[in-house]
Amino acid sequence: MTPRPDSHSFTKFVISAGAFLVVAAFVVPGLILRDTGVLTIPRGELEEFTPTARHELERRQGIAHNAGSAAPFLGGALLVAGTLLIAFGIPRLKQQEKTADEHAKAEVDKLHRELSPQTPSEEIGRAETEIEEQQPKPVAATRPPQRRPPADTGATPRAKQLQLWRKAETKVLERLAEIAAPRYELQSKIRLGGASSQVLLLDALLISQIDQLPDIVVEIKVAGPHLSKNIGNRMAEAESQLLRYLSRYRRNSVGWLIFYADEELSPAVQERIERRAADLRDLLKVSIVTADSLKSLVLPVDG
Repeated sequence: MTPRPDSHSFTKFVISAGAFLVVAAFVVPGLILRDTGVLTIPRGELEEFTPTARHELERRQGIAHNAGSAAPFLGGALLVAGTLLIAFGIPRLKQQEKTADEHAKAEVDKLHRELSPQTPSEEIGRAETEIEEQQPKPVAATRPPQRRPPADTGATPRAKQLQLWRKAETKVLERLAEIAAPRYELQSKIRLGGASSQVLLLDALLISQIDQLPDIVVEIKVAGPHLSKNIGNRMAEAESQLLRYLSRYRRNSVGWLIFYADEELSPAVQERIERRAADLRDLLKVSIVTADSLKSLVLPVDG
């Protein structure tokens, strides 16, 4: 399917062409009149040339005289043409910008209408999924899996893992709150959408307050000992979240996957993350932070 021409760009081109013609209206006549003066030769000196040379100089002087006479009219024509193009383009550009602003406001209003905090069960469910990914896969199952005890009892290893996971996520969200304003509005632990099959759960969303900056869809992953085995899955999940967001809201957006680790990851794991991230750099930005380096975390639009 052939893409539609960008009328916004065409209008800017028309205005630019008009400005060029206005400038040319003053420059071109000046250049013509300057060249006319170069061919001015006293008649006494002209008599000293051969008939052929004298005839050629007189011919050129005639052309230069005619060009000099026409220069003011040419400048006036260029000035009128440029002014007309500018007069045509500026109201059109204002109208297009007004329409774009209205569309952008409508998208933001729609986003805020569909935005709500995650329910406690949704938060716990996402945390359980994250923790489950940290566990090694069993070799084989000899009997049906038993029902897990509640994760928030505070007495089980799983509850301790959940507490550590929430603490790490809170640290990252606090850092995001520090660097978001005033260019971004931070929304953390949110759900988007109505029907359960279409709900989009996000760790954080940075809503741009400046037209030139994209929204940032944030996924926070707490790096555990088995991170290297599911890096691809985690990046694919972050990319999927971004694509779902883009399909729902017509806003310029990028994804940001933040790996948080209690200590430095091994060089091999870091290299694998960076290599995988390089394939998705147009859609997905990846940051690796620890408790010590979290203070140096900056927005991907700044990095």
